[in-house]
Amino acid sequence: MALPEHWFRSEPDSSSQAAPRLLARVTVRPEELDDRIALYESVLGVPCDARMPMPDAGLELATVGSVLLIANPGTPGEAARATAFTLLVASAPDHVAALERNGAAVTEPVATGPAGRRARVRLPDSTLVEVIDHRPLPEERG
Repeated sequence: MALPEHWFRSEPDSSSQAAPRLLARVTVRPEELDDRIALYESVLGVPCDARMPMPDAGLELATVGSVLLIANPGTPGEAARATAFTLLVASAPDHVAALERNGAAVTEPVATGPAGRRARVRLPDSTLVEVIDHRPLPEERG
């Protein structure tokens, strides 16, 4: 499988990540993505460390520091709009299980996608959170 154009992740495998990386979610129009990446690189003083076109979902994702840019040509669904933040973790299934032990309710079970696994949970305070992990695609392995 060939990676989509623009695909890169400086760390394609989050399995050795010691702590969750909290990502603020910002939805943008696809034609704004390059400018928003440049803006957040300037504001945060760090380079974009991942860009992942997801043609099957009609999205393109990019991370700059603690910001997750979500380029979406349409209107985000209700769950996407209600999600407060994303957690990039070592293992989505393990992290979701730990959240459940602490009273969270799974609203979308762990599912595997091209970049790794993801789920959505509602914390005991009603905050809706996306939990993701990254796993390398064959083309990303050195």
